[in-house]
Amino acid sequence: MGTFFYVGIGIYQFNFSIFLKDIFKWGPALVGSIFTLIGACDIVSRAVLLPLFLKKFSERNIGIVGLFGLGIGLSLILLSIYINSTYLIISAVICITLGEGLFDPSYNGRLSQSVDESEQGKLQGVNQSLQAAYRVLVPLGAAAIYFYSPGILYGIATFIAIGALIMFTKIKPQYV
Repeated sequence: MGTFFYVGIGIYQFNFSIFLKDIFKWGPALVGSIFTLIGACDIVSRAVLLPLFLKKFSERNIGIVGLFGLGIGLSLILLSIYINSTYLIISAVICITLGEGLFDPSYNGRLSQSVDESEQGKLQGVNQSLQAAYRVLVPLGAAAIYFYSPGILYGIATFIAIGALIMFTKIKPQYV
């Protein structure tokens, strides 16, 4: 299930600046301003919202909200191909970044609870190794699909995020 999340977010992370250049004809200043927004949203999601939500909601529910945000954000990017709107892009960035900031810690928390305490280091090592593999493979596959059609790429990313959301809601807490 983590694979779906990391592939979906990886498609966004590795292609978004090129997407903004190609589809919106943005230069470095505008793309840089979006990356500034991403950084600000990441700080808000992890330093403000996550601690606040952990007081009121379970990790599972926070993860669901995070994946929902990711799915909405990716679908807004897809929609922006057809409706050229900066507001869609800003909304997408906010949804994706807040979603990632809420889901990732929730997922890692649930992942660590899925094994005995003595196995947590090994599990986190395997998880980090898989993420490294995704960071090598996802850009290659995404670039090939993007070359053919940015719409198809972001459609795939949206469906992957929805798949992760469905799996995350169905998996029992002791299994991630």
